[in-house]
Amino acid sequence: YDPEAAWRDAASHLTANPQAAAMLLEFASFAQISAVTDQEAPALTQAIAAYWNGAPDGAAQLERQFTAMTSLPGRLQTSMGPAFYAEVAPWAAALAHKGQAGLLALAVDGAVRRGEAATVRQKLPELRQQLAAMQAEQATAYIGVQLVEDFCGQVIKRGEPLAK
Repeated sequence: YDPEAAWRDAASHLTANPQAAAMLLEFASFAQISAVTDQEAPALTQAIAAYWNGAPDGAAQLERQFTAMTSLPGRLQTSMGPAFYAEVAPWAAALAHKGQAGLLALAVDGAVRRGEAATVRQKLPELRQQLAAMQAEQATAYIGVQLVEDFCGQVIKRGEPLAK
């Protein structure tokens, strides 16, 4: 059994458009969880690890992931049409919210790393609000894993000393 091939096959059965199928696979990748490999959303997991490990392009990798999460709902709606999008809209919106929170967390952590206390004090309350909103949204539109929530939580902890 090849799960990646099964995903590609399923996406191609939903649409004959290769670009739309690629977007479906991208959408699914953010929700990917495997009890066998214990890896969740592999590309996002790798980007978060690269960021925390200080990889030279770690911030850029993570920004690309969060930007993709934010833009994917609009791209899905355009490529798959309104009927399909209506079925996945709550989860697509939740994914976009996670991407927006992730981008904000990156900005806050950048300010923490630069020692910009005023910026951290200004943006930390919004990040806390977005984290709470994501957690509440999971009750009605569970998408993916807790990776973004955990990332935001870590950034909040890192920023709290500067925000005082």
